[in-house]
Amino acid sequence: MEVELMDVPAFRVGVIRKDMSSPGEAWSEFFEVEGAPALMGQPGVSALALFPAEVLVADDEAAAGTKRYDAGVIAPEGLELPAALLEQRIAAGRYACATYIGPVENLGSAWEELSGEWLAGSGETLRDGLCFEVYRSGPDTPPEEMRTNLFIPIAYK
Repeated sequence: MEVELMDVPAFRVGVIRKDMSSPGEAWSEFFEVEGAPALMGQPGVSALALFPAEVLVADDEAAAGTKRYDAGVIAPEGLELPAALLEQRIAAGRYACATYIGPVENLGSAWEELSGEWLAGSGETLRDGLCFEVYRSGPDTPPEEMRTNLFIPIAYK
């Protein structure tokens, strides 16, 4: 897995909040929000999911499932968000980023490789913060060609 360390500037999101045990429910609810699907075609908008970094190191899968999961979009300043979406500002910070290519059903394996194998051998340290995945492909992309950028928060040295 090829990983790049980068400083990510602060950004704004509009999301539906659920927990890690029900990401599909979060996405279903997002797409049911009036005006939310239309955001996807706007300039500077990308679909994303956010969750706490502590999920990556949780010893107890059941406890990890109770952590928050946010499904929504990166929303440029000035873009009006539907009232049903929770607006958040994600703080700037240092991240390790990898691009996964393949079906979304296999994202869990990609996260394990990034947060397990890569992180353990990198000399880097996971910091408190949010992990996120940004979906770079359109809905007509074949599953095996889907591109997703994975981000984990990394401590500054």
